[in-house]
Amino acid sequence: TAGSAYVPALSSLKYRTSGAWLNNPGLKPETSTTYEAGLNRRQGLWRARAAVFHTDYEDMITSISVGSKRQFQNIGKVEVNGLELAVEGSIGAWQPYMNYTYVDSRIRENPSDPLTIDKHVQRVSPHKLNLGATYTPTEALYVRLSGRYVDEYYFNDRNTPATLNPSYFVADGKIGYRISLGNFAREAEISLAVNNLFDKKYKEQQYDYEDGRNVWLGLSAKF
Repeated sequence: TAGSAYVPALSSLKYRTSGAWLNNPGLKPETSTTYEAGLNRRQGLWRARAAVFHTDYEDMITSISVGSKRQFQNIGKVEVNGLELAVEGSIGAWQPYMNYTYVDSRIRENPSDPLTIDKHVQRVSPHKLNLGATYTPTEALYVRLSGRYVDEYYFNDRNTPATLNPSYFVADGKIGYRISLGNFAREAEISLAVNNLFDKKYKEQQYDYEDGRNVWLGLSAKF
């Protein structure tokens, strides 16, 4: 497959109302072209997918630090190469899955900041892994365990050591039971979810840690 994409330079990016940001009326739209080749395979109880892709970005929109403030700016050219692998199965009451993504994102041209040339694009992790399984012993009951690994990445395009975000692995669990509410709802479910099972301390954004272990009791219905 091949395709192109366009990200407009919205006024909300050019003109910022927060005092922590600088305006940039000259911000350009972001464009990209992607090429991908993939293969899907079904073998017995298993399904697998593999794909390689390449993307060229022109004027990628990114945010940078300017003194004590931030500003949205364009990066001249960015090259991304990647690989995706996925497998899932259905073995009796078990439905396991795993998917892995490798991404090498490099800045090739950036007239506004030559120190970023050949560096990784900020907030793009080179390795990501998701895995888990759902156990459904009956039509009404299910138990789901899942985990995600994110490799280290940087919070700026210069890849300075001080902005390196360490890798992390986070696991979640959920138990759900479908219940009958008669004619009141066509489908209803009560559930108990525990997110961040091991109470991992990690960041997805530069300045704020994500929630620690948290528990949710839920009741949902479709009418």
